[in-house]
Amino acid sequence: MATYRDASDQYSLSPVWGGIHPPAGDIPGRIMGQKIGIEAFNKVKSYFDSQIIEEEEEEEAKTDIVLFPVPVLNELTVNMPEEDIANSKINIYTLDGSLLLSFKAGLDSPVLNLETLSDGMYIVHVITGTQKVEKIIIKM
Repeated sequence: MATYRDASDQYSLSPVWGGIHPPAGDIPGRIMGQKIGIEAFNKVKSYFDSQIIEEEEEEEAKTDIVLFPVPVLNELTVNMPEEDIANSKINIYTLDGSLLLSFKAGLDSPVLNLETLSDGMYIVHVITGTQKVEKIIIKM
């Protein structure tokens, strides 16, 4: 009786026998795929571990920094304690870590103009004298 793994192996060989992919990359690719697959599974599994979720919720509860509205259209407000505003820096990154925008906060809680950003998901990194916070936002 054939298994899902057997079907997967046969499917992966089709491009090799068809001449699309060279056979020299087949076995190393399978070994790499098996290693990455196990690492990816273990990483994703950790997100479903209630202990990790509770720790992340506790960590989020410790911060006084709030971003709103999310999703955001053009302006994102960063609310933080008054004593942190003058020394704060806010960076906006793509999900792959490329820096897009950088803001130095002024006298009031900063309102960031995100008009130039395309619709999508971004990481907001807020650094103050006492806190470092990363949150994901959705720009619409």
